[in-house]
Amino acid sequence: MISSLPAWAVRLRIAILIVLSLVAVWLVSKDLSRVVTAQGSPSTYRNFEGPQIHPLGLTPDGTRLLAVNTPNATLSVFQLVSGSPVLTAEIPVGLEPVSVAVRNNREAWVANWLSDSVSIVDLAAGNVVRTIDVGDEPTDVLFAGLSNEKAFVCVSGGGTRPVAGGGTVTGASGAVKVFPDASNPTQGNAQTIQISGKQPRALARSDDGSRVFVSVFESGNQTTIVSQSDVTANGGMPPPNPAMNPSLPAAPNTGLIVNWNGSNWVDELNRSWNSVTPYTLADIDLFVINASGAPPSVSAQVRSLGTHIGNMAFDPVSQRLLVANLDDINQVRFEPNVRGRFQATRVSVLNAPAG
Repeated sequence: MISSLPAWAVRLRIAILIVLSLVAVWLVSKDLSRVVTAQGSPSTYRNFEGPQIHPLGLTPDGTRLLAVNTPNATLSVFQLVSGSPVLTAEIPVGLEPVSVAVRNNREAWVANWLSDSVSIVDLAAGNVVRTIDVGDEPTDVLFAGLSNEKAFVCVSGGGTRPVAGGGTVTGASGAVKVFPDASNPTQGNAQTIQISGKQPRALARSDDGSRVFVSVFESGNQTTIVSQSDVTANGGMPPPNPAMNPSLPAAPNTGLIVNWNGSNWVDELNRSWNSVTPYTLADIDLFVINASGAPPSVSAQVRSLGTHIGNMAFDPVSQRLLVANLDDINQVRFEPNVRGRFQATRVSVLNAPAG
């Protein structure tokens, strides 16, 4: 019995019980914290959201599948000789690789979006043999040309545009870099084709290699915004359609999205806003490059495909181009008119323009 023990023994037992209780609580909390953090430790990867365009490639002999490993900054190589694909190599390239183009069974080019470079990879040796700086944010690579094989690199922020008062600014538009000899590319002999659009995104080619197609991601849809002050000074907003509940407070003054109808900037009442929008928009969705020209140059432009233009595929049988795009109807106001259909996800099919 505790009452028969001396005082020091009682105090010792109480101290032991307290220590054991604290140890038990610590063990339980340790187990609980282990369960909470079981999802994994925080990653050190910083996601710059590089857009994958052509992340996969297959060697001509069909024995290797290549995949850009964007967060790992590597090119993954899979053997396809039997059964399921087998990962055989992770080849370090640049930061945020987004596209790979296979030149032959031994060589592949990788577009590194964050490093602003292209890595040329020797697949047999398993390493990068050359790195070429190409400009701001390259997105895609392909090979084309009739008499000799050229390398085309889409650079989303590498173009130059003239500015008011003279001079140029780099990065306001995109470009395509052309290396006239894909077997011996050097930065010094690259040709730059200016692309008058924001963020050229993807490349495709005709089956004979005579034409290269360039999509523009932020090409627009011929709409613009009139500022709130200009709207107020020029008659105000069109009335709500359908009409507002009269018991509601008045709507705040805002800007207004207007649409270009081919000759005027108009709102839903067909009122012209040309006096406060003294400009037009290019709205070029697709550029066609004559890959066999001396030198290669833009030979055609296509409009009215959509608002955001993505990847493309050329059908050699029909000689048509299939273009993935998003089309917005942002000029339409009020949900009863929009009816939940603010944007359409589409594939547009067009007869490929001649080069």
